[in-house]
Amino acid sequence: MIRSLTLREYLTTANPTLRLAWVSEDDQEIDKSPPKKKKERKLNSASSTKNDLYPELDTISEWKEFTLETIIELFGDPTSSILNQSYDLQDFSRTHPCFHQISDEDSLEALLIKHTQSTILEALQKTTNSLLHQEVTMVRGGQASLLHLDQRKGKRKNLRPDWAGRCHLQEAHNILPGETKPSRVFSSRVLRECVDRHDKVTDPTADCLWPARQLAAYCAYSHMRYGYIITDEELIVVRIGTLVEERSGAPIIELMEETVDKPRLEWQSIPWNHGNDPTKITVNLALWALHVLAASNGQLDWKYSKLSKEKLKRIEEQRPLQPPANSSFEDNMTESQDERRPGLKRGEEGNSHTERESPTQNARAGPSREPVYHLRSRPQKSFQSQTSTVPDSDDELFHSQPGSAQSSFVNRLHEVRLPSKRQLEEDEVGARKTPRHGKSKQK
Repeated sequence: MIRSLTLREYLTTANPTLRLAWVSEDDQEIDKSPPKKKKERKLNSASSTKNDLYPELDTISEWKEFTLETIIELFGDPTSSILNQSYDLQDFSRTHPCFHQISDEDSLEALLIKHTQSTILEALQKTTNSLLHQEVTMVRGGQASLLHLDQRKGKRKNLRPDWAGRCHLQEAHNILPGETKPSRVFSSRVLRECVDRHDKVTDPTADCLWPARQLAAYCAYSHMRYGYIITDEELIVVRIGTLVEERSGAPIIELMEETVDKPRLEWQSIPWNHGNDPTKITVNLALWALHVLAASNGQLDWKYSKLSKEKLKRIEEQRPLQPPANSSFEDNMTESQDERRPGLKRGEEGNSHTERESPTQNARAGPSREPVYHLRSRPQKSFQSQTSTVPDSDDELFHSQPGSAQSSFVNRLHEVRLPSKRQLEEDEVGARKTPRHGKSKQK
């Protein structure tokens, strides 16, 4: 259904009320034990994804600046703000009740795809071309790649967030990583309780912090400062930075590595159920603003200015990020390949011509390298000469070794001989004389 609404009205429409399988109707945790006093549910962080590439967080602080007032100030004064402009928008607020029953992460993502992603895509389609002169979209994580992990091998290929933002300038690179977590697995309460009064993390290796560490890794490896974790109770918007002092002229790979080594995480929680209160920031409004900010000026930096002072940059005012030509990631991959190549140490060039000419040697280098076969140009021979002789092994497509499957196949080629024309005629005459079905042909 198409409705004519202002962008702010559209993005502040109430979200559907969800029914959580692990919570009873009276908001008590389901438990077979006798009823007790209501208490906060204990998070089950054991099912969280764990990876050694997720950085340990040193500092976590509340991002108090991310408010409705700041968003309104960022997108112009109340009279000329794009939030107050009217558009004909597709209404996705009414979803089938089957989507409101949340039992796990998959069922939550089904609702988010049906309701939230569709709403954000509609809002971005109507606004980003005029704001940034480029298209911005909210997509699934598999539809974008992380900048510093693009075309990399090894276990880093398993680093894929649940959600991604894409824009025309950065092409297929993820500009806004996002994660989906049920509220029984992660909550902003963890971020508030895991730090001391100086915002220092008391136990960086605690299991409850794995989701936050996971998102921090996605942001760092995509070289983007913004990210989010969405649950059935709240949206947690995140800004990632580093505690290291600024280094003038440092390459982007160095900034990424320092962000992984000494990360700083800022967060703000936006509740899923907000009613129709126009004075509060909502999940959809926050997601829309994050996508615009990420496409405008969302890259990692040594330090950040106030959010209210951010200036929206159009596509002609930006330069696309390029993955580093040489990085520690490539060095690590070179080491792993050299370990599988006997007789060739790292740093030695070796006989590159021999490697190209010997596919069996290339095949031993490991599964990450494809064997290369070369067909050499040869004088055209007659059909009889091609079938009656076997080419030399140097000119053959298969460069085989004795005892291999390819070698036995080549040996069998020596035994193949096509029958002559005379032999074929004799066989045909003999076939005609042979009686069919064991009976003589009746004259």
